[in-house]
Amino acid sequence: MNRRKPSQKRAKNSVEAIINAGFISLAKNGLANTTTIHIADIAGISPGTLYQYFDNKEAVYTAMERYFVNDILALLNSVVPEFIQLDIRAGVTFLLHKLSEKLLEDNGRYLKFARHGAHIFDENLSQHAHEIEKKLQEIIMQYVMHHPELMRIKSIPTFNYLIINGGILIIIRYLSESSPTISLEQLIDGLGNMAIRYIAGEMQDA
Repeated sequence: MNRRKPSQKRAKNSVEAIINAGFISLAKNGLANTTTIHIADIAGISPGTLYQYFDNKEAVYTAMERYFVNDILALLNSVVPEFIQLDIRAGVTFLLHKLSEKLLEDNGRYLKFARHGAHIFDENLSQHAHEIEKKLQEIIMQYVMHHPELMRIKSIPTFNYLIINGGILIIIRYLSESSPTISLEQLIDGLGNMAIRYIAGEMQDA
């Protein structure tokens, strides 16, 4: 079924309200218990208005995912100039801090989105999630180009994988815990130290 495309300002505002309501409902009701009625009620519109733009709640989730990814990509683009000037430990901790801040914005709506398993961080990463991974790989390669001594690392793809998948997923898991046993600062420092030790070992063996 063809849905209306939000070409006018009022329509765009309605779509944005629906997406924002989706994040709120997901955080409140969870993935399985969120309905289009819940979303429409939070958005302050009728279910019929919602169906003018989205076929079902899964279509709303897909739009939420796109919204999330666009925000993360914008964040990553904005931090590149500062990131590439830092040493490796400071760079890793800088990126993880920025990611944590973004996930915790607006009462942690993005964190709750990821935690409830809405496509992004499941075992079968969506195309949208691959966009984030690709952008992070590009940023790390820019970093290496500004720090040519890192070209001595035997496997830069391995380093990328450890930082991108290990660091990010660990941060999400930590932020999802109700009573973590360590502070966020301690965790990020530990991940920074892990990156340093990995690189030191690679450099020693090179």
